[in-house]
Amino acid sequence: MRLCFFLLTVLGFLAIAESETLLVPSEYPDIAEAIDAAESGDTVLIACGVYPAHDLVVDSKQIVIRSATGQADCVTIDVEGYDSFLKGTSLTGNFRLEGLTFFNSHKEVLYFDGGAAEVRGCLFNDNGRGVIDNEGFTKVTRCTFWGTLGPCISAYGEGFPDVRRCIFWENAGAIVYEHPFASVSIECSDIEGGWPGQDNIIADPLFCESSIGNFNLQMDSPCIAENNDCGELMGAFPAGCSISTKELDWGMIKRLY
Repeated sequence: MRLCFFLLTVLGFLAIAESETLLVPSEYPDIAEAIDAAESGDTVLIACGVYPAHDLVVDSKQIVIRSATGQADCVTIDVEGYDSFLKGTSLTGNFRLEGLTFFNSHKEVLYFDGGAAEVRGCLFNDNGRGVIDNEGFTKVTRCTFWGTLGPCISAYGEGFPDVRRCIFWENAGAIVYEHPFASVSIECSDIEGGWPGQDNIIADPLFCESSIGNFNLQMDSPCIAENNDCGELMGAFPAGCSISTKELDWGMIKRLY
């Protein structure tokens, strides 16, 4: 038994040692090339900035795609009005998108077909739809959805997305779409219009200045851990209304006026 444990530990260390971090744009000029080059266990690490990217496909790879700081105000992915940013199939295990802003998709930002991908600490800002889960178990944690035209979270087939600690505010369409035999679970979230679930609230999140892309929370926001019953931070951004350093492109600036 001890020998088996030792061997498993050694194999685990070897797997970690073999994983790589692929840097965008210093090593790979764009996100698509880095994802194509990545293998399961790798991390695609994106330097702060605005990146055009659309219609990417990931099949079975268990990789992490995250901003350099892990915060959504570091990296903006501009889908440039194309249908989607990424479609993933069979992404079981450790596929994760973290600390990214998704902007200007015509249809859904993310489409997951099967598997159990995770989306963590992301901002969905001014898109057609948010996340679609088709026959999977997608986890959406600590994300902010603002300005979405269609459903923010959709479940198709026997999809069962699990949503926690998110903010849904000032979206034009329905928050949730559930196909027959599918269901969306939402807990500890701030949802304009409301949605059943443990510790969900309906209260103005008190963004610092969402009109100019500052989705940090004011100190008296109900989405701060000490101000809500679940005792957790909701949404992609912390409290504090310091001036945002987020980089904007011309298309984003025009939408502010």
